[in-house]
Amino acid sequence: MNWGTRIIIGYAAGVIFISYFVVRSMMLTTEMAEENYYEKELAYNGRLQATANGKSAISAFAYDPGTQTVRFQVDSSLSTQWDSASLHFYYAAAKSKDKTVPLLASSSGQYQVSTQGMGKGQYVLKLSFVSQQNNYFKEQSLFIP
Repeated sequence: MNWGTRIIIGYAAGVIFISYFVVRSMMLTTEMAEENYYEKELAYNGRLQATANGKSAISAFAYDPGTQTVRFQVDSSLSTQWDSASLHFYYAAAKSKDKTVPLLASSSGQYQVSTQGMGKGQYVLKLSFVSQQNNYFKEQSLFIP
């Protein structure tokens, strides 16, 4: 077998190989994973904006094991004028340990939330509120010993 025959066989094998993948890819359905993907994308962009707003307006969460409280501070100009606010204790391992605490407006912006009665473990604290027609959000992991 000479070189010319080998080149033609190699070229033909390559064409068949590529043709096979073209046919296979044309038979695939290209459906979206979720029906309302675009609405969820817009909601996610809103969450990103709320997180950016919350970075400067909300202090880090601090846990005090002696009093079993979580402390944090919100900019007082925002905490006096918010429409709705809540702190969600999210426990990934068991939904029964999740807890949501509604927060009232405060002139000082300082908050203490009791963790008595909550189980030990790794929680994710999610603070969200609306103030002056802007959304604010902060998320932080917290271990309760």
